[in-house]
Amino acid sequence: MNALRLLALALILALAACGSPKPSPQKAAAPAPAAAATPLGRYEVEQLRIVAVITGLEDPVAMVEAPNGVGYSVRRGACIGKNGGVVAAIRSGEVIVTEWAVRADGTRDRAQTVLRFPAQPALNLEE
Repeated sequence: MNALRLLALALILALAACGSPKPSPQKAAAPAPAAAATPLGRYEVEQLRIVAVITGLEDPVAMVEAPNGVGYSVRRGACIGKNGGVVAAIRSGEVIVTEWAVRADGTRDRAQTVLRFPAQPALNLEE
């Protein structure tokens, strides 16, 4: 139930931010690395936990929880993880993240990580 409340709050905040005025153009600063652009860039992808997924939309949305307990909503293309990961797809019950791993010889290798809902323990009602 807390996950639903957290998701509802995130969606309300996201919708409220859509109507905010755009900041006036200023001198552009040097761009930050893509993975560090969001708070989710501070964590390894494996440290994040899926809380909710909303599919059936043109642009599906998911909520992931960081190790510190803070929830973040993500969509396709969102930066996530320390290795410059990007949310490649959001499907029912899972979020697929594409990252670039650097090998010891300096070559880059593309890797995909699938975040799924944690397994729920089975209820034994016959006790």
